[in-house]
Amino acid sequence: NMHVKYDLGKGLLSFAPIECTQG
Repeated sequence: NMHVKYDLGKGLLSFAPIECTQG
């Protein structure tokens, strides 16, 4: 499924169409 990537390192939502492989 396509979801937004939540970058914990930067602490912000990276709005990019990526595969939701983690969770």
